Amino acid sequence: MLQSIDVWLIIAASLVFVAVLFSKASKLGLPILILFIALGMIAGSEGIGGIDFENYELSYTISIVALCLILFSGAIETNVKDIKPIIGRGLSLANVGVLLTAGLVSLFSHYFIGITWEKSLLLGAVLSSTDAAAVFNIFKSLNLHISKKVKSVIEFESGSNDPMAYFLVVLLSSTFIFSPLEGVGQFVWSMAIGAVGGYLFSKMFIFFVSKVTLGFPGLYMTLTISTLFLTYSVTNYFNGNGFLAVYILGLMLSSSRFPHKRASLNFIDGTSWLMQIGLFILLGVLVFPSRLYMASSKGIFIAIFLIFVARPLSVFISLAFSSFNFKEKLFISWAGLKGAVPIVFACLVAVKKGQAAYFLFDIVFFVVLVSALTQGWTLKPMAKFLGLTESPLPETLPEIDDVSLIRDSYKIVTIHINHYAVGKNVFELRLPSGTLIVCIKRAGKYFTPHGATILEELDECHILCLNSDDLELVNRIFTVGIPENKLANG
Repeated sequence: MLQSIDVWLIIAASLVFVAVLFSKASKLGLPILILFIALGMIAGSEGIGGIDFENYELSYTISIVALCLILFSGAIETNVKDIKPIIGRGLSLANVGVLLTAGLVSLFSHYFIGITWEKSLLLGAVLSSTDAAAVFNIFKSLNLHISKKVKSVIEFESGSNDPMAYFLVVLLSSTFIFSPLEGVGQFVWSMAIGAVGGYLFSKMFIFFVSKVTLGFPGLYMTLTISTLFLTYSVTNYFNGNGFLAVYILGLMLSSSRFPHKRASLNFIDGTSWLMQIGLFILLGVLVFPSRLYMASSKGIFIAIFLIFVARPLSVFISLAFSSFNFKEKLFISWAGLKGAVPIVFACLVAVKKGQAAYFLFDIVFFVVLVSALTQGWTLKPMAKFLGLTESPLPETLPEIDDVSLIRDSYKIVTIHINHYAVGKNVFELRLPSGTLIVCIKRAGKYFTPHGATILEELDECHILCLNSDDLELVNRIFTVGIPENKLANG
């Protein structure tokens, strides 16, 4: 038994290790989602690895955990100020756009592909939302610079449209028959409880961390993660939309201040990456390439219709009275990437409907691959073609309070990290009272450090000193450590 656990850990760790190395290929424009899924398919039952796995229920359960982290990570890194001007348009895309896409895909699948009404409606609901993980990652990996307004509405839509799609999937895959009035009532209740749940848990978290000082920095990260899953599970328990609650929790915390926030964000970002890699590999292992080939004859037409007809129509209708011009709407349409979310929703349908829904799962998987390869690979060229790219803003130092600089005693110095300070955290340096590391430049980017920040070789530290007498001491601390006499005196 122990030996089998070791074997599975070796396999899992090796797959993640290779996936991280493969992620470098995303700089070439290859969608990272495709790389991770391809790795899973290679490891699957019909690949080199030969891992026989077809457990949709377990896959869905694991996927829920991953999606919560992915949504929360995207939301907490969102600048609320950026989304305020477009929140109305973003909500229109996330709700009206999802309904329109679901309806159009359902009609096409039934009348032109010949799929039954039940499966067509489910197919439309599953494919109706864009994928937050795919959108967030494509902007990061391609270093794509477009107008803040366009980028914000795309990211906000991708993060906030999962709740509507999830509601449609649950409603249509239910064994009960709902009247239209009951369906509307369930939707209103689900969204309302989701919004209230996310808001209340965010307030609870901020109140708690402001009143209680935890003994170790790592506990703040643990508390953040536990609050995330508590928000999702409690909201779901009361029949609310857990995904919406998690997204609102992230947005609320993004604009709030709490101890060790930056360290928590870094931890969540790393955990989110681990979840994404694991999720995409798992979904890749779950699929059977031979069945995927059989589904391609119908999947290719659904993918073409979705990308070139349903998505653009839903975007142009949802943004009909907005300030976005034709080219911007066209780009927003093209940025409607499909990713893990539709596949996860297809797993849910397979769990509820059984073997009869496996063909639907294969079609969804095929459509996701087509979307990632066509839209993901060409997103940057499309932005250039439409003339929407912008030059990146120059890196600037964070603003420093002007009042501090009025006093002659304050000095700002720059120290390049090497020797003693490498590998130390800021707290360990025991800098003189009144000395503050304002920011650190690392790999061309500036960030504000905290006590637990680990210094790396070639870091460029910009330090604010209380008086010039401390300059020599600060330089010595960074070079050889704090002098013995200072250490003795505390």
